[in-house]
Amino acid sequence: MPETSLGGTKTLSAFALLTFGGFLGAACHIPLAWMLGPLLVASCLSMSGIELNCNPNLLRLGQLTIGTSVGLMSLCL
Repeated sequence: MPETSLGGTKTLSAFALLTFGGFLGAACHIPLAWMLGPLLVASCLSMSGIELNCNPNLLRLGQLTIGTSVGLMSLCL
């Protein structure tokens, strides 16, 4: 079944699981909780054989957001 433009069930399920990882990281008071929490959850799911599908448009949006943030930070230094 093909993915829809802004979310199919696989994309929404992955988003929900990784958001839970962010909340879990914040609850455990780890540094960079909203980055490391989802990263750890995604790596554990991937190592257990669960395939996380990401919509390519959402991936590009995330890369654009991070790139813009890093670029703006370099202007402020």
